[in-house]
Amino acid sequence: MPRLRYRDKTPPSKLESKFALYWHSLGGPELEREFRFHLERKWRADFAHIESRTLIEIEGGIYIQGRHNRAAGFIADAEKYLEAFLAGWAVVRLTAAQISAPTVERLIAADAVSSRLLASRKVSREVAANGLPVSTFGARMAYSSSEPPTTASSRPRMNR
Repeated sequence: MPRLRYRDKTPPSKLESKFALYWHSLGGPELEREFRFHLERKWRADFAHIESRTLIEIEGGIYIQGRHNRAAGFIADAEKYLEAFLAGWAVVRLTAAQISAPTVERLIAADAVSSRLLASRKVSREVAANGLPVSTFGARMAYSSSEPPTTASSRPRMNR
């Protein structure tokens, strides 16, 4: 007999529910839950703020030698966070002790700043239509298009 109710594959943990309660009660922007951020792997982040490209991971089970503390789990998490970073996501990891109103309030403020920075980067990239590169913080790089930047391979080596 088919189920009549829809249930999430992984229901939120108590820590995730506590974080979501603080986030929403303190006026945080909309977050996606169980967000799949990688095209090929089935990795999911506990929460994601799409506009600022921020993933929020709630790390549970740290005092009971849970998955995040065992070698295989720790290595898998490190790979996941590296791939998220390489795909342009900022990753925020929170433990139970960090899930408090003051911490979540600081995250909301930082997320607002991050969203504004990303918006300014998009505008700066549109302004840089003449081919001059734009740094990751939205400012033009300090060289003209006729003189390329010095790369590590083109610099003279120093003998030590």
